[in-house]
Amino acid sequence: MRPCVYDSHRRREKALFPCGLRIMSRSFLASAVVGSLLSGCSAAPKPGSSEELAERQSTFEKVDANHDGHISWDEFRVGVTAILEKENSWRAAGFRTMFPGQQQSILRSNFDKMDTGHKGYLVFSEWKDE
Repeated sequence: MRPCVYDSHRRREKALFPCGLRIMSRSFLASAVVGSLLSGCSAAPKPGSSEELAERQSTFEKVDANHDGHISWDEFRVGVTAILEKENSWRAAGFRTMFPGQQQSILRSNFDKMDTGHKGYLVFSEWKDE
């Protein structure tokens, strides 16, 4: 009996991701989503350069909807999701294939990691790839 296409696809995934695609993609995306967002393009400028700082500032301002210098959880969730919906990268495409609950969980995890003071909002100095 010939295996179905789904079975051969699953075997190929296991070969590529021996620890399990679901676990790998979730943990990898959790760390890569914000990095992808902050880099702004496929040819990201050198970390610490004035170009990188300007891109981070521009992205921060886009996400800070009310322009108060702080990014609340709601601004983060809405802003980052909107940017990832428009972004044309494999990381963003992977994020878009997730269920909304998974997306929320990943965004919340990134927000909590970045909010070092546990204030419930982000300031520009916390807006960086972890």
